[in-house]
Amino acid sequence: MREGNGRVAGGGNRQEYPECRCAVADGWECGRNVCIEKHENRFADMEKGYGGLQNAFGGALFQGMGWGRNEACHLSEKQYIFSDMERPKTTERIRERIAAAQEGALFVMGNFADIAGKNTANRVVLRLVAEGVLRLIVRGVYQKPRYNAFLGEFEEPAADAVARALARKNGWTVCPDGDTALNLLGLSEQVPAAWVYSSDGPYKVYACGAGNIRFRHTANRMLRNLSPETALVVQALRALGRERVDAPVLAKIARRFDAASLARMERETRNVPDWIHGALAGLAEDKGHA
Repeated sequence: MREGNGRVAGGGNRQEYPECRCAVADGWECGRNVCIEKHENRFADMEKGYGGLQNAFGGALFQGMGWGRNEACHLSEKQYIFSDMERPKTTERIRERIAAAQEGALFVMGNFADIAGKNTANRVVLRLVAEGVLRLIVRGVYQKPRYNAFLGEFEEPAADAVARALARKNGWTVCPDGDTALNLLGLSEQVPAAWVYSSDGPYKVYACGAGNIRFRHTANRMLRNLSPETALVVQALRALGRERVDAPVLAKIARRFDAASLARMERETRNVPDWIHGALAGLAEDKGHA
């Protein structure tokens, strides 16, 4: 190991250099000017999270973290903290995005992907939860609080909104199923005890309010190329069954959607069971002539 403007060699050892007080490891040249330049050139990678740092430093791992011109620079495999100068910038950008949203809006880490890496955004969000800026709804889903002065409590988000936030968080394609589809479409007033969704992800159950949200894995190719509105209607009609899809049911669907939406449903459902496509084609024709 050489001191001064040299390179640390071998075994991940670390040396404190008085010129810049920087702890260095394999592959790092130290000396105040060289070290600071490396810090500044790699800050973009630091904001991307641990993965970016590991690539930037050639796999060298540091213990701790907290850097600046007169501070030691360390990195932990599981935790790192930005300098006091840069950290508020990320926090304020996330805070501003939340402030711009409507009360009751739901957030997942993906909503902040353009601001910070997942780990950094997660730490900021946890601080904002502690401050009351956000509320934890289920793991990984947060709400900008909406307070109901009449009830004297915070309003809970709709189960369907939570289900769709979970789908965004996990990258799943989901569609309401059975009684859930009927309720959302207004064809049933019964509130499901369990909100059930077909999903291309794994089977999962999440507690939500007084009930739960269930995602059931399905390989149903029929739903893959349908828009959310069309998939909802198809699932509701399937839940009712051909015998129960009568004129009052079709009239409720017709009142809910405009002519353009019904025409799109007719085009999208040409590969679904004939009786469903026929019903929607009739609605689209009638609405188009109205």
